[in-house]
Amino acid sequence: MRPTAVIERRALPRPTFEPTPEQRVRVRTLAECGAPEDYIATKIGIAKNTLSKYFAAELEAGQQEAKLQVSTFILDSILGRGGITDERARATLAIFYAKTRMGWKETGIHLHGEAHPDTDTALEALTRRFDRLAARKGGETAAPACTGGSEGSSEVGLAVLGETGATIAG
Repeated sequence: MRPTAVIERRALPRPTFEPTPEQRVRVRTLAECGAPEDYIATKIGIAKNTLSKYFAAELEAGQQEAKLQVSTFILDSILGRGGITDERARATLAIFYAKTRMGWKETGIHLHGEAHPDTDTALEALTRRFDRLAARKGGETAAPACTGGSEGSSEVGLAVLGETGATIAG
C-alpha cells in the first residue's frame, strides 16, 4: 500500500467587506425605526458583528435621530405647539418627561413606628362618624374623643359598626 499524503489546505482569505451607500442608508433607516441589530444584519445579508464593525456610525445616527424626533414631539405636545391637544394627556406626558429626562421622581413618606401627622385628624373624623352612627341607631355607646392616640378608638369604633350592622371589607 502506498502511504497517503496529507494535503495541507489553507483557507483563502475572505474579501474585505465594503459597505455600499445604499446599505448605509438602509441600516440608518432601520435603526431609526428601532429595528434590532440582528434583524438589520439579516436584512442586509451580513453577520451582526460585521454590522457593528462597518455600520457603527449609521446605527448610532439612526438611534439618535429617532430620539430627537420623539423628544421634539413630546416637548411640542407638552408646550401646546401641536401633537397632543388633550390637556390630561399633556399633563401625563409632562410628568413622564420630568421623570425620565429631568430625573424627577415621586416619593412617599413612610414612617415606621410613628403616626403620620394626618392620623390624628383622620381618627377624629372617624370618631365623629361613629358618634353619628351611634346616635342614629339610638345607641348610647359613642366613641371617645381622640386625643392624639388610638387607644380604644378602634375597639369602640368596631363595636359601633357591629351595632349598626355595618361591615368592613378587608
